[in-house]
Amino acid sequence: MGWIEWTGGAMPVDGDTEVVIMTEAGRIVEGKASDFEWELSGSRHDIIGYRLQADDDRSEA
Repeated sequence: MGWIEWTGGAMPVDGDTEVVIMTEAGRIVEGKASDFEWELSGSRHDIIGYRLQADDDRSEA
């Protein structure tokens, strides 16, 4: 599955959901959705996209 664009708002998945996020700076990080700050602040650390970790794992198989 490809990236889901993120433009702000409430956390898009349950907090326990494992996700992979991409930041404005291009950094890619894996973890629980609740581990990340989903509010946009105009910084390079803002999330600009995400995908579900389970989908990411299947794409590597």
